[in-house]
Amino acid sequence: MRWRYPPVRRALFLALKALDLPRDARVLIPAFTFAAVPSAVVHADCVPVLVEVGANYRVDIADFAAKLPGAGAVMISHMRGHTSDMDAIMALCDGAGVPVIEDAAHSLGTLWAGRRIGTLGRVGCFSFQSYKLVNAGEGGMLITDDPEIAARAIIMSGAYETNWKSIRA
Repeated sequence: MRWRYPPVRRALFLALKALDLPRDARVLIPAFTFAAVPSAVVHADCVPVLVEVGANYRVDIADFAAKLPGAGAVMISHMRGHTSDMDAIMALCDGAGVPVIEDAAHSLGTLWAGRRIGTLGRVGCFSFQSYKLVNAGEGGMLITDDPEIAARAIIMSGAYETNWKSIRA
């Protein structure tokens, strides 16, 4: 399969598909984000739900909490290093049983309470596009410590049969 989508969109798309969300699942995303985020949600047959952000470009927790019931997933973009209150977001999502995907393309190396951004949710997505801190011209990656999500993403990415052997943990 030849990809037609930007690298971070591929990782975000694979993360959503690997979560095995039903068609038309609601996915909360910050209103301050890059176009690849809502387009990945739509491409994965889900529905993006914009969550308000404050003057500091971070997720408005009251609006987030109000929109969380019934959500299938949350995709948090840490745009330009503006990390939202991940303690509050994770507590709300854990309590509701809603998985979190982190778009960490704009915040590589950023810490939240001593943990690296991209490692707080079920899945972290990173872009290696030419304007990013680590670039390869194009490309990206998805990380998770969930073996089921990893297996689904490997198969869906086209790394099947013996091709998966070239992918190392």
